[in-house]
Amino acid sequence: MDKRPAGPAGSAGRPGHAARVAVILAFALGLSCAGACEEAASASFTVAVAGFPTEGLPSGLALFASSFPRLLIAELAVLPPHLESAEYRAEEASVGSSRALYASGADLAARLDDLALRTLEPGIDPGKRAQNLQDARAKVEEARKKLESGSANVPVPARDPAVSSSPSALSALNDKGQLLAMAAGGPQATVAGKHIDLLVYGSLEPVGAYVAVDLSVYDAALGRLVYSARSYAAPADPAPLARDLGERICRIVAGRPYARLDLVARPDAAVLSVDGKALDASTRRLYLFERSTLRVSAAAPGMVPLETAVDIDLGERKQVSLELKAAVLGTARIDTAPSGLPVYVDGMFAGRSPLELPLSGERSVVAARSGEDAMATSVLPPGGDVSIVLVPDSSAKDLVALVDRRRDAFYDALGLFVLSLPPTSISYGLMGTYADAYVRGAGTAMLDKYTASTISLGVCGAINVGLLVNVIIRLIGYIGAAR
Repeated sequence: MDKRPAGPAGSAGRPGHAARVAVILAFALGLSCAGACEEAASASFTVAVAGFPTEGLPSGLALFASSFPRLLIAELAVLPPHLESAEYRAEEASVGSSRALYASGADLAARLDDLALRTLEPGIDPGKRAQNLQDARAKVEEARKKLESGSANVPVPARDPAVSSSPSALSALNDKGQLLAMAAGGPQATVAGKHIDLLVYGSLEPVGAYVAVDLSVYDAALGRLVYSARSYAAPADPAPLARDLGERICRIVAGRPYARLDLVARPDAAVLSVDGKALDASTRRLYLFERSTLRVSAAAPGMVPLETAVDIDLGERKQVSLELKAAVLGTARIDTAPSGLPVYVDGMFAGRSPLELPLSGERSVVAARSGEDAMATSVLPPGGDVSIVLVPDSSAKDLVALVDRRRDAFYDALGLFVLSLPPTSISYGLMGTYADAYVRGAGTAMLDKYTASTISLGVCGAINVGLLVNVIIRLIGYIGAAR
């Protein structure tokens, strides 16, 4: 994989810049740090990844163009804190001042244009014209003073070696799996009006059997590229290049050397702690900015807790895997009559009797089967030493059949009850309609129909009640058999 840096504006300047930083900051979760630092917790440093253009690319690269930036998002899901050195802040202030001067100059030019138009404005009252000219000259003078004031306050690069650090995060759009759309005016127009501090974008070009990836990183505060390089990847395997470029972007965000520690726990629900501080489930990657020895521990209910010491130095990338084993709180000795029958624990085959099973604090159901008809079950305690002999009996099949029959009878009764509801609803609706017609003076015919619908409603209601009672009886029988 061939990669060449972009030169002064690329990544070559960043490591040397970070190497001049004299203090070492702690990582974002608050582990101990050495040196003096200021925490800029007011706002996070936001990184955004833009989509790669697909115009002019072969159809076979459409999937690569869609998946590669999303692979970058996955690599940047956890970012190191962003360092702002004195040099960075001085350049940022200088760029901000230049932008302010440019805006002031543009404002002055607009005011001068307005004054010229007022001077040539024809056909209005002389007094009104004089007032307009006076207002325009006042605005020109105000804009001139603002420009002169800005020119006199251009910041001088700071000599103070103090640094500040702020948390970093992906943009909300990338968190949802979406990509930023590049504006026609380039990166500056793309980030305008958005809370984006670092923009990652690029383009693709087929080169023989490979894909050339031109990646650029634009710093909005500095108004320039801080990284630009061409790399190559196999079209069917973009993941390695995404990992490499994701690491480079993380170094740019951090602004100084760091160590990275990835934590893996089995089971996934285990609670991880570093130096006694619990980590939430989403924090399994740590960034450290000094040589450290960490105490990493994992714990989960019913599991034996683990703890290990991890030595890590700047520049290292380590992964620690903690696999917890079930805690043994006792032993259950399982035998069957006759011996040698298959034994199942919570439906999973555990072996043939006789055998011993560890107890780990959770209740389980153990079963033995003889042929297809006979079976025996028992509940294992959470702990202790127990001996269980299972004697499969064909009566268990009869019990299952009884439960099935009671269940079918319950559902049949429930179905009949549901089918009886529409006639009752229709009778009730007709009774209301005929009663309303009779009240409006429709004659005795409506009274006869009202009487007939009332009788029909009473009959249907009685049937509903009877069927509902039958449903309740069947449900009680079903529950009793299940127990």
